[in-house]
Amino acid sequence: MLSLVLKDLHAARWWLALVLPLLAVQLLGVARVPPLFLAVSLLISGLLAFGAIVIEEYQGTEVLWCSLPVTRADIVWARYASTLLGAALGLGTSWAVGVATLRRLSSERPAAPLNVEPAAYAAALALILFVAALYLPCYFRWGAGRGLMAFSVVLLGFVVSLALGGWLAELLGGSREEIVAYLAAAGRRAGYLAGAASLAIFAVSAAVASRFYSMRDC
Repeated sequence: MLSLVLKDLHAARWWLALVLPLLAVQLLGVARVPPLFLAVSLLISGLLAFGAIVIEEYQGTEVLWCSLPVTRADIVWARYASTLLGAALGLGTSWAVGVATLRRLSSERPAAPLNVEPAAYAAALALILFVAALYLPCYFRWGAGRGLMAFSVVLLGFVVSLALGGWLAELLGGSREEIVAYLAAAGRRAGYLAGAASLAIFAVSAAVASRFYSMRDC
């Protein structure tokens, strides 16, 4: 599996060489606007997380991976590892730029404080991994195109479920505002719990994707 991850990194070397400096420059440009800083961090970290799939589709290398003396499960777990590594690279770069910016602006007062707490980045990683956990099984079962369509249906179902959950909470005497307030009060603990839960979901997703990929022809 490690050799496949290294192959992904080698194939993506020019992508990484382009995107990581671009991420740093973009983040430096929007560091004084925390919501935009967060949005750019998530966007480019997501691009890095799914970059291996984009490159594979562009180069048509899936058949090559299937011809190697490795199991389908190895290919799946390597892709999950590459996704996690890409997300971590993007968020790590964001954190480094955020810390450097806060130090540079220590004598000033920015419009709003940047949140470079590890718990905040754990929550951001949780969001990316959750999206990946939904998409990757669809990708390994149906490929990039039809997999994206299936993912859209799954994501829509999840959003509808969240809306229904909020409606049921209101019927039971709660409110969406109270739920949001509770999560805000939980603070760091909520971020770390979200990160841990997303890793568990990510691992379960990989097991499901391995099963799906064994059912598909390369």
